[in-house]
Amino acid sequence: MVNEFMVKNYRNVSVDNTTLGKINLLIGPNGSGKSNFLKALGFCARVVQNRPKPNEGTTALFETLSQNGWNRMLNFRADSSFIEFSWIFSSDQRKEPYQYKLKLHVGDKAVNQLDFYIASEYFAYAKSLDSQHKTPYKFFNCHDQTPGIGYFTYGGHMGQLSVRNNEVAFLQLDELRDADVEFDVNYRSVYAERINDLLKFLSRFYSYSCSDFSLKQIKKPIKSISSSFLASDASNLVNLLYRWLQDDYDTLYEYRKMITPLFSEVHPVEVYIDPVPQTNDSQLMIGVHKQRYLLDDLSDGTIRAMIMAALLVDRKDKMSVCSIDEPEMNLHPEWQSRFSDWLLSSNASQQFFISSHSPEILDPLTPAFMRGDLKLFVFSDTDPLVELSPDKISDLYGKGFNIGDLYRSKSIEIGGWPK
Repeated sequence: MVNEFMVKNYRNVSVDNTTLGKINLLIGPNGSGKSNFLKALGFCARVVQNRPKPNEGTTALFETLSQNGWNRMLNFRADSSFIEFSWIFSSDQRKEPYQYKLKLHVGDKAVNQLDFYIASEYFAYAKSLDSQHKTPYKFFNCHDQTPGIGYFTYGGHMGQLSVRNNEVAFLQLDELRDADVEFDVNYRSVYAERINDLLKFLSRFYSYSCSDFSLKQIKKPIKSISSSFLASDASNLVNLLYRWLQDDYDTLYEYRKMITPLFSEVHPVEVYIDPVPQTNDSQLMIGVHKQRYLLDDLSDGTIRAMIMAALLVDRKDKMSVCSIDEPEMNLHPEWQSRFSDWLLSSNASQQFFISSHSPEILDPLTPAFMRGDLKLFVFSDTDPLVELSPDKISDLYGKGFNIGDLYRSKSIEIGGWPK
């Protein structure tokens, strides 16, 4: 999970080192930075996931910058041309957490890509491993002292290697091994396990904005190809269910239990992937008692509830981080509350980030927040990010008020409204 996160000058978000939890709830007015916080949080993961083909003449970093808008990434009020990120990761509870820092120089125009580069990159343990070492063990520090030069720990010392500033260092390690024999000899003992650990963690970082879900695409017949994770637009929902039908029936069984109340309080729901006549395609059918329904027969709210269930159902292939922006979209208030129940019991991901305006989602989460099992962050269009403490609403909670009640009434204890 991401234990701590810091970002400076990314769009309208600048956040000092912030300690995070397993479930993190973000509230605040439109335009206050909730969505941009989630994008900043997932920036490093997107760099890893965006790896272009070698003959495409670009880099994973530039692919990510392009998707984020190049020069539109920098906060227009920033007094510098740099965006800074810092993550502290725990990819496995048995291992020491890592710290990864990235500082980017952002130019004025995307046509001049040379003006977009890594100004500093740092990877180390987040803290000292024992009392004999005052500073954490550092794996590498690049560009900080000299552009294009990285200092890497191997063979019992810090070695100096040439590093390109248009790509993150941990995606250049194979190049560095080819270029330096001593680094290659020591790579397995120092880097291989740690880098693989980090890359595996980042490759299972999934972000969803419910406004991006393509219901039109979801309803189309598909090729019967299995998927392990839901795409960002949820277009492969049928492929995911096909995977569970083929080799993970336990997950499918739990999923059916979750969505059954959408259709019936009496009869269990069945999930079918039926062939489309005279084609090589298949289509999803929902069976209730003696009736089968195509996705075209269902309301948009029902399909969105099915997507939320697919994200939160316990499964073999866990996500490391799952962020969901505005899950309440098109959901009936009853199903917004049910989403919160699913979230609290879900082991589909090591960590969750939920951005919401819905009191119906907030209310059922109140007991978990008061127990300290959930962190609540309040965004403002004028003030810095604030982590709400349970102590601040303990008196009101004792009088029977939930977070959603206080949010509805624009309580100053909660905040999250335009000023």
